Amino acid sequence: FYSYFKDVDGISIRLIDRVTIPPTSAPTTLEYYMSSVHSLNSIEGASSGKRNSTPSRNIYLAAALGIAVLWCMLTVVSLSHVRKARNKMMNESILRAKRNDDKMARHGQDGSLTHEDG
Repeated sequence: FYSYFKDVDGISIRLIDRVTIPPTSAPTTLEYYMSSVHSLNSIEGASSGKRNSTPSRNIYLAAALGIAVLWCMLTVVSLSHVRKARNKMMNESILRAKRNDDKMARHGQDGSLTHEDG
């Protein structure tokens, strides 16, 4: 079983020197409780010190958010320009179609003048 996972995943065995104390059904003493609280506080203090010691992560996060916001703004601006240009092209094609329809109405299908014009 071990050799299968070692071959597949490359996982090896690591020996642990000691194990944690198993829980007991007897109540603990106040001294033991205070020492465990003190050790937890010291662990939390050490971990919070690590978080505050790396302000470069905040700079990278701010830079990434700034780039993302700039990207979104430029996308909105470019889409509005594309929409305006598309509307302008549509309006021009509608005007051209109306002009062609008016010319066709004034002249017959064969190019001769109709009774209204002549």
